[in-house]
Amino acid sequence: MAAFQSINFNDCKKTRILRFLHTHSHYGEIGEPEHDLSILSEAQEVLKDLLDLMKSEDEKHFSAMESLVTKSNKNENKTT
Repeated sequence: MAAFQSINFNDCKKTRILRFLHTHSHYGEIGEPEHDLSILSEAQEVLKDLLDLMKSEDEKHFSAMESLVTKSNKNENKTT
């Protein structure tokens, strides 16, 4: 966790990513009364934050992933 905290990235976004992962990474605990399921509505924004973090920390890796997704989407559109 200290390594994650030391990353030079928006602190609010890092907190949101961690909160989301902590809440949804424990098998059998999602849906327990102490967990607010409305956090799932944040999934899209948290994933955007996570992708932004990946891009800022490892742009080469991010670009390779983006290229694969773009190719996949182009191929999918050709078959439909």
